[in-house]
Amino acid sequence: MLGRCPVIPYFVNMTTSCFGFRPQCFRFAVFWLSLLGAITAVAAPLKVLTVGNSFADNSIRFLDELAESQGVEMHIARANLGGSDMERHARHLQAFAHDPEHPEGRPYAVPGDGTPSHRSLAEALASERWDYVTIQQVSRRSFDPASYEPFAASLIETIRQQAPQAEILVHQTW
Repeated sequence: MLGRCPVIPYFVNMTTSCFGFRPQCFRFAVFWLSLLGAITAVAAPLKVLTVGNSFADNSIRFLDELAESQGVEMHIARANLGGSDMERHARHLQAFAHDPEHPEGRPYAVPGDGTPSHRSLAEALASERWDYVTIQQVSRRSFDPASYEPFAASLIETIRQQAPQAEILVHQTW
């Protein structure tokens, strides 16, 4: 039963330019199950990239199981940094734009064979054809709309450049 699902963060559907969005909040499980139920005939995996921190990690902990229960294959990747706010993610974007080889612009671990390797957010976005990209503000600042700008705009601009087909979702922690 959805009401007993241990994963209950919220998402807001980003439908227009940053903060010109329509706040359509969905319970995590209800949103994903309804979406997954609508696309069960899709042969390719549904691809989701999260940009946030440990809250984003926790929110997708059961997403594979939810998808599997609906007959949907998912590919989920993370560009999450524990305790990070949008400002930090935007700072890493700027560092990569300034010097693509500098480690400050490449903080995101590359999943795979266990070899220590890092990439930029731009590289993570370009690595797949993402269906959804979520962005998330750190919980201690998430209540304050002013804390999102100008950092959310920078993230959204990069997502639209590197993954224009992706739907952008803002992951609300509380």
